[in-house]
Amino acid sequence: MTSYNKNSIQKDRPYLSSACKVIYLKSVFFLAFLLVFVLTAYGVSSAGVGDLFDSEAPVEVTGDNVTYDNKKETYHAIGSVVVVQSGTTLMTDELFMNMKDGTARAIGNVFVTDAMGNTVEGEELTVNINKDTAVIIKGKLYFEEGTVSVYGSRLEKTGKLHYKGKDIKFTTCKCDKDETPAWHFASSSAKMKTDGYILAWNAYLKVKGRSILYTPILVAPISGGRKTGFLMPGLGASRKQGKIFDNTFFWAISDSSDASFFLDYKSQRGFGKGLEYRYYRTAESYGELYLYHFKEDDLGRLREFRVDANNLDRPLSANDNRWQMKFKHTENFANGFKLKVDINAVSDDEYFIDFSKVSKEKSLESLESTISLTKNWDKYSLTVRTRLYDNLLIEDDDPVLQKIPEIIFKGSSQRILDSKFFFAFSSTFVNYERNDGEEGQRLDVRPRISLPLNPGGWFELTPSVGPRMTVYKVESDTSEGSYRGRGIYDITTDLTTTFGKNYRPQLQGLKVLRHTIRPKITHTYIPDYKQSRLPSYDSIDRVEPANTVRYSLNSILTGKFNDGVKHEYLYMDIGQTYDIREDNGKSKRVAGDERPFSDIGGELILRPTKGMKISGKGVYDPYEKWFESSDAEFSVYNKRNDSFSLAYRQIRGSTRYIEASAHLNLTAATYLRYYDRYNFYEGDVLERAITYGYLQQCWGVELAWKKGIEETVFLLTFTMKGLGEVFTSQTTVGRAGGS
Repeated sequence: MTSYNKNSIQKDRPYLSSACKVIYLKSVFFLAFLLVFVLTAYGVSSAGVGDLFDSEAPVEVTGDNVTYDNKKETYHAIGSVVVVQSGTTLMTDELFMNMKDGTARAIGNVFVTDAMGNTVEGEELTVNINKDTAVIIKGKLYFEEGTVSVYGSRLEKTGKLHYKGKDIKFTTCKCDKDETPAWHFASSSAKMKTDGYILAWNAYLKVKGRSILYTPILVAPISGGRKTGFLMPGLGASRKQGKIFDNTFFWAISDSSDASFFLDYKSQRGFGKGLEYRYYRTAESYGELYLYHFKEDDLGRLREFRVDANNLDRPLSANDNRWQMKFKHTENFANGFKLKVDINAVSDDEYFIDFSKVSKEKSLESLESTISLTKNWDKYSLTVRTRLYDNLLIEDDDPVLQKIPEIIFKGSSQRILDSKFFFAFSSTFVNYERNDGEEGQRLDVRPRISLPLNPGGWFELTPSVGPRMTVYKVESDTSEGSYRGRGIYDITTDLTTTFGKNYRPQLQGLKVLRHTIRPKITHTYIPDYKQSRLPSYDSIDRVEPANTVRYSLNSILTGKFNDGVKHEYLYMDIGQTYDIREDNGKSKRVAGDERPFSDIGGELILRPTKGMKISGKGVYDPYEKWFESSDAEFSVYNKRNDSFSLAYRQIRGSTRYIEASAHLNLTAATYLRYYDRYNFYEGDVLERAITYGYLQQCWGVELAWKKGIEETVFLLTFTMKGLGEVFTSQTTVGRAGGS
């Protein structure tokens, strides 16, 4: 049995000498932003730690020698003592318990655990159940979810969920007894609430016992749920941006809403500030709002970094005030009505080049904003929406057509009375508006009557006819409005069938292989109709005459295993169109240069195993004997999450690049990642990155080298479990005149 020596309790003393404090004062400003307000949005659950014991529940006490005084209602147990109550278990060397006063004292090798796996350890534990207080000598509190451990020479439980103590250490590293954690915070004293935060004074960040950084005050989460506070700031530097400090404050407004406030500083550019607000009014009503504004100090200098980056395909429409706004909302009303709002706006056509971190955004040609109201029935659907466009390739959007509003009413195929005929329709009404150019309204109605047949039970034959009526009201600066119209039709016949066969290979676990082949032939006839008098808003306004036959072939091979799991080994689809009009010399091509056969389009996907995929699709010109476009990709991965992929993309005359990525787990704790995207036409790297990472149970470090169009960046990132990224170092090497 471990004896208790009250003289072993350390007296209150200054935690640091004056000399030591002077050494660390230089790091105070840095940590004031980096660690003082480290209030992450997610923490760990601490339910069960607040109540060590229940004054009402029965108690079971066992040990080598247990004595109970019935008159005093006291227990005294010695040797391998175990106390069990309502899912909580206490083990110790010696126990004194007074049931009348609600007090208990455990001495030697104290260990308490609850049903959730949270634990209390120490050399001595004194508990007052009635007052909900306790004192733990040389103790440790451990919260299972999130693996947060709090150590102290003296930990006092001052309330249901409240603790305080001297010489406090805390970490998210799991350690054996007497083992030094990979990292921890050490403080002279601290207060904590087990469903909230720990507030520590004179705190040091220590790595393997060595002091790295100091802050006079530190706040960190030890609880579950979202919490209000500052998120981990982003730090960095580059020749393009200068010194970078990105700071975010998170506000947990309620269980159904929160907000983030941004304050960013780039020493070579200026200040940015923003807001992101998210809400769930009900399960059927939710949305988010994003606002950001950045004040440029020197826009001319910023544009210089794009000169050699082949990135000047945007009008120079920006001024010093740059901003972005996004708003999304979904509202489901009664009776099946649904409202969706998706608003996107930026201050200038150059915005995404200078601010976006996503390659696809940098190459956006336009932004679209929509507000739509929809209603669906069993056979019908109605959509009313407004669509606004911002063309990022032209500075003046006055000629851009806006749809204010667009109404779409559709009916799915349904039988006409008791006949064999089916009827479907699609109709749209659009009001086109713009500040410069012809505008007006268009009504387009397309009913279709079809007759599904099954001759001999071998084929599916479906002839259909689709009359089409389009009416325009055209307005311009010189006329109040004129009506124009078009009446046209198409006759379409589909002929298809399905062949299928089951195979039962002698392969372990594979029950059956199912192979299906579905050929299809479609004939389409559209008469010639002069449409030069009609306005040209979009593709609907010009319907080309047609007399075509299109063939397609679809093939699928699927396996079904004994456990019911299905695996698609092969998918193939190929198709081509033959133009009868062009073969008869009724095309716009020069005589003798007719090309009645269209390009051949095809797609192939192979999955030989669950961890391998080979895919390709392309459009082949049979006359030039060349692919107009092609995509090919090979990817493979294994059970330990190693992966490799290689992709090739080509559009004749404009795009040709290769993309490769790999992830290799070198050991259980280390990994290597590689990414490369190379443009053959420009003979340059679009993006290349090599990343080495090392992960431990409670911390990690990642070193990355990244080369982009405008800059090359070296990035060093440290992570601490429960606190996220705590330090990021960036060094940027640019081109001539670059970043």
